[in-house]
Amino acid sequence: TKLVLVCDSSANVAAGTAPYEVCNSVKYEAVAAIYSWGKNARDAFSLGGGCGTGLANLDERENCDVDFTLIARPTSSTPNVTDIYDDVVVWLPVPILYNRLIAAGAI
Repeated sequence: TKLVLVCDSSANVAAGTAPYEVCNSVKYEAVAAIYSWGKNARDAFSLGGGCGTGLANLDERENCDVDFTLIARPTSSTPNVTDIYDDVVVWLPVPILYNRLIAAGAI
């Protein structure tokens, strides 16, 4: 079973065996993640499939590709509008899932 990798920057993501990438600075390994492309939604999937082409921010672009690696970091609203990062990522870390399953008597 492959977990979702939650990293702090796309600069720390390296190619791996598709559709998996390697994160050299894993913040969390998660069993599930929910993310939003934020208010700008510039790299949201198009109706025809694939990432949009409206944004240069590499962290937002990483959250749009089809793999198990997401970038979660504080938002930025720099004067350069092409480099704004406003994605929101929440995840369920493995230890929290195990804790809840044990508390419920499921394992």
